[in-house]
Amino acid sequence: MEKLRNVARFGKYGKRLCMMFLFLCITTSGLMRASVFAQTTVTAKFRNVTLNEVLWEIQKQTDFTFIYSTNDAKKVRVENLDVKNELISEVLNKCLRNSGLTYTVHDGVIAIRKAEPVRTETVAREKYTITGKVIEDSGEPIIGANVIVKGTTNGMMTDMDGNFHLEVTDKKVTLMVSYIGYTSQEVVATPGKPMSIILKVDNNLLDEVIVTGYGTFKKSAYAGSASIVKTDAVKDVPNVSFQQMLEGAAPGVSVNTGSGIPGSSTSIRIRGMGSFNASNSPLYVVDGVPVLSGNIGASGSDSGLDVMSTLNTSDIESITVIKDAAAASLYGSRAANGVVIITTKQGKAGKPVFKLKSDWGFSNFAMPFRELMGGQERRNLIHEGLRNYALTYSGKTDDEVGLHQGMTENEAWAYADSNIDQYAPIPWCGFVNWDDYLFRNGSHQNYEFSASGGQEKIKYYTSIGYMKQDGVTINSGLERISARLNVDYQMAKWMNIGAKIQFSKVNQDTYSEGTSYTSPIYGTRNGATPSDPIWNEDGTWNRALIKLDDRNPMLSNSYNFKREYATRSFNTVYASFDIWKGIKFASTFSYDFVMNKSRAWKDPRTSDGDDDNGRFSKDYNDITNMTWSNILTYQTKIKKNIIWTFWLVMKSTVRSRMGWELLSLILHAGINRK
Repeated sequence: MEKLRNVARFGKYGKRLCMMFLFLCITTSGLMRASVFAQTTVTAKFRNVTLNEVLWEIQKQTDFTFIYSTNDAKKVRVENLDVKNELISEVLNKCLRNSGLTYTVHDGVIAIRKAEPVRTETVAREKYTITGKVIEDSGEPIIGANVIVKGTTNGMMTDMDGNFHLEVTDKKVTLMVSYIGYTSQEVVATPGKPMSIILKVDNNLLDEVIVTGYGTFKKSAYAGSASIVKTDAVKDVPNVSFQQMLEGAAPGVSVNTGSGIPGSSTSIRIRGMGSFNASNSPLYVVDGVPVLSGNIGASGSDSGLDVMSTLNTSDIESITVIKDAAAASLYGSRAANGVVIITTKQGKAGKPVFKLKSDWGFSNFAMPFRELMGGQERRNLIHEGLRNYALTYSGKTDDEVGLHQGMTENEAWAYADSNIDQYAPIPWCGFVNWDDYLFRNGSHQNYEFSASGGQEKIKYYTSIGYMKQDGVTINSGLERISARLNVDYQMAKWMNIGAKIQFSKVNQDTYSEGTSYTSPIYGTRNGATPSDPIWNEDGTWNRALIKLDDRNPMLSNSYNFKREYATRSFNTVYASFDIWKGIKFASTFSYDFVMNKSRAWKDPRTSDGDDDNGRFSKDYNDITNMTWSNILTYQTKIKKNIIWTFWLVMKSTVRSRMGWELLSLILHAGINRK
């Protein structure tokens, strides 16, 4: 009995041992297969083949069997596969990258199938509605106000009643509310609670003053098209010229210069060109007085000397650009191309304010100007051109030495080798980059001091400044010393007088431009080559250039010079009288005197002056401009918030360059409604 019990017990445990043994075998087999897959390596090299060909090669090198769709495998291109004893897993990953296919390994079988797209579950978020109304201080609705959820693009404009409604996903959001002429606001909104948002009028914007020749008007009341540039907005920008202040600051105004020489004449266009034959330059008005504009240089250089370079930009309070027909109605036909009105600074009542300012800066080309080939690159290109010329030669044998029809490749190479040094020799000092000698990093330095202040009846502003700017080309630069005094005195309740005095002295270094070989631009791009050394091996100047012969640009720029010396005194005195209630008379007299001298020297050591044993020239150019303006203005208030202004103008301008001439006599009336 005991024996039967032991047999039964052994049979029970034997079954368990057998099951455990089978499980271990299966597990061990799977682990071995996984280990085999992880350690199997492949060596293959394919270029621009289908995935089908790669899988076939892997199957031949390993014991794995591949299962895949032939159509899917043919669509996958393997551009470049070069592996040596690399793991099969890495090889498959490279082949299937960005193919939309994936693989699985099971019992020695590798199945290639389409990768399932990643499923993203979106959780529906509860939406909330925000409603409200945008109104003015008076309670009137604001139509078309912008209401936007901060940090998003979710927004809308208010309707005819000033109402808005927005759907949001958060219980608490911040709304940004804005409208032209009103101060923008940020308001925290809570869904379910109707809002009432009050926008306040932006007085700074509506009270912005537009200065014209015959008065000042609020921007909201001015009917013409005008742009205002406030110098406070660009006070931290180191503007060394008046034109730089306008660049990108006034819509519809383009500023162009045909030269990189500091102080050169600049072209300003307002709303494009108005004429093909006549001038397209606008009229410039400084403190109510039309002034000189354009080139005042005496040397006749291509760059010229702009009269606006005599003006210190730190003395400017604001610039108003009048663009449309309103300019002609104010200043006549001279303003057909627009008007640039410059208002200088004036003192304010209070304690004296002293300011000291200095800045330094550097300049260079924003991008390489017409990049050139290097010396060796140029030599190789010319050598290739000589070979091609020899191979395609169709002339007679006696026409050119070393050439005949039907030349072989070796003969063409020999011809190019024997003639290359005529066009692109290797100089004794190595190939030369002329840009390193004729160009440089530009720089500027500026020092200014100003004082302003005054009392109830008298106000003053005075300044003195020094500016020096070096251009990006050698022998180019501008140096200016300027001083200004503006005084305004309230002599009586009905009488006001004042004076504005400007003095400036400008020196400009310039050179011949255009197609002159001495011009750094032309000389480096169309004259001197990298095969032309600047100096000979013995230290003397090179006077045998390939293209320019004895005309060495560096030699001429080292000894020759051309300079402009301009002195300007621009003085204005004015007086205004309150004759009767609403009637005002203003008289302004200005005297603008510009004296310009130029000196030019052509050294006998250069090709410019060797024929004359040196040449020195001196030119003078004096310009006097006198303007007397008288304006009678009547202003009356007809209704609430409606003001009518009538004015009568008589203005005469006399200019002297080589004799006096009446430049203009203007007599007209105008009406403006505020």
